[in-house]
Amino acid sequence: MIQPTRFAEFNIVTISEGQPYRIAKVVFHNRDGSILLMFPSFTHNEGLVGELSMKAGARTASYGLANHGKVAGHLVKYSHHPDGRAHFSQAGRVRTEIKRQSVPLDRQHSHMFTILVEGLKNFSPPRLNDKTPALILKTEGNPKAMKIVGRWYPLNKLSVFDKNQSLPAAISIAFPDGKQSMGWLVAPPLDSRYSQFGLFMVPEEIAPLSIDDDPCLIFLGGFDPSDIAVDYSRDTSFLFLKYPCLDADDLRKSIGSIDFSPIEK
Repeated sequence: MIQPTRFAEFNIVTISEGQPYRIAKVVFHNRDGSILLMFPSFTHNEGLVGELSMKAGARTASYGLANHGKVAGHLVKYSHHPDGRAHFSQAGRVRTEIKRQSVPLDRQHSHMFTILVEGLKNFSPPRLNDKTPALILKTEGNPKAMKIVGRWYPLNKLSVFDKNQSLPAAISIAFPDGKQSMGWLVAPPLDSRYSQFGLFMVPEEIAPLSIDDDPCLIFLGGFDPSDIAVDYSRDTSFLFLKYPCLDADDLRKSIGSIDFSPIEK
């Protein structure tokens, strides 16, 4: 079986023109094995969070995210629990009401999340005293926008082509469907509930997400099983977040917010 890099938690860090930018932090929860993703280094903390539904037959479509979500006045955390419950939260700051039933971790054998970013300079570097291991994704030049796709697979279903390669590093992986991809493979510690699974992340440069190169962070997760999510003859849904949110105060009045009120805190 493939021997991956193992971390209890790690930062996803991009190096661009010699400067580090922390895109996200990933945690494999030591109690129940839940997978947590957070974005503490993004410099904008007002955004939209919600559940987006795509109708059968809609391969591509334009959606007004404000019509499918609510305002969050804080950077939220995404949690994917062992039984497949997926939600956004932030203890003491927002209500955990943006949630849905996704795929249990022991049956999740494919796409777990997608991160889209524009404007790397809007992400702070890791703190000087941060001892969290860093997964370094180097880029060429200064890409305007990036996509990171995370897939969750049983390790015994993956094959590596260079068994002598030193990890952590980009490696070429063969998937159960025969496809190959170059990316970074990280698994939970050996004493974890899901030590036999791995998170394979593939970064790539993409076209700008906006005309004016505005800062942007988008996360998609909580997907349906792959046989539903990629079947365009069936409806499918997933969770999303998008930061920053323009006109947040006005949107709070029209679509609401998940923030705790001062009375609720």
